Amino acid sequence: MRTAKVQYSHSVMPEGGALSIERPSHGELKHAMSDRQAAASVQSIGYEAWSQSEWMATLASEYQIDAGELASRAFNPNSKVKVDKQYARINKSAGLGRRVVYWFGEALEPIPQDVKNREPGAKSIFDYMPSGYPDGFAKIEQDGITKIPGLRLAQRASGLGIYACIHDLNVDPSKQGKGLGTALAYVGLSDQPQHIKSSLYVSANNYPARAWAEKYGYKPTEEYEDAKLLSIEASQIIVPFVRYEADSVGLVREKMTAAHPWLAEGARSSMLGRVFDEGTDEVISMNAK
Repeated sequence: MRTAKVQYSHSVMPEGGALSIERPSHGELKHAMSDRQAAASVQSIGYEAWSQSEWMATLASEYQIDAGELASRAFNPNSKVKVDKQYARINKSAGLGRRVVYWFGEALEPIPQDVKNREPGAKSIFDYMPSGYPDGFAKIEQDGITKIPGLRLAQRASGLGIYACIHDLNVDPSKQGKGLGTALAYVGLSDQPQHIKSSLYVSANNYPARAWAEKYGYKPTEEYEDAKLLSIEASQIIVPFVRYEADSVGLVREKMTAAHPWLAEGARSSMLGRVFDEGTDEVISMNAK
């Protein structure tokens, strides 16, 4: 049964908070994480993460353009066109099995409370206050699938030539450094076949992201330039990229849990179970939906 939600509720964050990770359309009602709201969140989180990153500032300085304006060419929460296109991707992904999966995560701050009558270390999700908005997102997509129908089944059975690619991994700058990005990648890769290879693409001057990838077993395989990602007709922006590859999804996850054992301790709930839970919650709360 595929996972809809993973809860890390035992003080995994440096300051003692929790993490909540879930798919759009299968989240708790308190998040109201519909596919359309998820699309808006992708644009908002992506914009904040890119516009405030060092690699974007360096690129903006090189081309003498504002970093926010440059970031808006990739992510723009105020652009209906971009949000609508993102919604179409998320909505389409629901019917593609494991080929394209979006995950959203929230860093939950601990609630101040009197703990004198509690056992040491005893915490639950009710000890944290959700804001109702995601702080980060990941998009995992299977690349390399053949378009030849007769070979596709054999390829999927063997995993040859298929990569579980971390296409997007962004966390709001105010919530970075809390383990959310790694947890999003870990949960996303957990739902993929463990024997297939994994890949990701990162800007060549995004050194923190490159160090993160290499820490978990990814090795650079290719360098190339992208002249379309951030360009408009009046201004061509050349972005140098590096492609990374890991021997298997399972190897990446092993390295992640070796560095952060708590990653393997997340409480999981299934997609089917979440749907039933939401239906019950709606009846109890008499939600108009």
